[in-house]
Amino acid sequence: MSIFWFFLFSSIEYMAFFFLMFRLFRFQPSYYVPQIVFSISLLLFVSTSMRYGFELSEFSAIAQLILICLLIWQLFNIHVFYAFVMGVSSYVFFGLIQSVIALIYHLDIEFINSDAYVGQTLTSIVALVIGELIKKYNKGFSFIPEIYSPRKIKFKFPYLVTIIASIVIVTVSTYYQQKYHEDKLLYISLLLLITLMSFLFISLHRENTTDD
Repeated sequence: MSIFWFFLFSSIEYMAFFFLMFRLFRFQPSYYVPQIVFSISLLLFVSTSMRYGFELSEFSAIAQLILICLLIWQLFNIHVFYAFVMGVSSYVFFGLIQSVIALIYHLDIEFINSDAYVGQTLTSIVALVIGELIKKYNKGFSFIPEIYSPRKIKFKFPYLVTIIASIVIVTVSTYYQQKYHEDKLLYISLLLLITLMSFLFISLHRENTTDD
């Protein structure tokens, strides 16, 4: 029965993640329903396999992050560099929301339990609300084209540094939390906030330039 609840709440969480990501980058989520459904199914399989099959839950977060970026690249047909920009920045944003909620309500989201389900539900609700607010007030970023273009783009070094830093933060923080069971959510939240601010600053600058 626990697997059922894990699948249910994780599916809701993934759906909210993709909704927030598409709103953040001004994509229309309804155009990508089949891809989103397939992505959620694959992410559930990977997450379940790593947690219950291989008992590698400490590496589940980074595996899902990389998989999300690859899916955006191949399944949603976004340039690989932009796919990592979208995937990593949205993952950091979503992770920050979840960490702040866990801190506010003193939730133990480290294990699969009622606290984790509450955390997933609240995070999803907040993400959906933020996504709707982004649309309502016409915010977000439009520099990433929805249609793949074979032309070369200029790789922004600050983006590369921020992406690498984000991957390191996600890997180390989740490994440390799962392996040693120590509550470092405050420090993780601060690191995620700094990383998200870096993404927003670079994206705002990129939004206001015309070069690729």
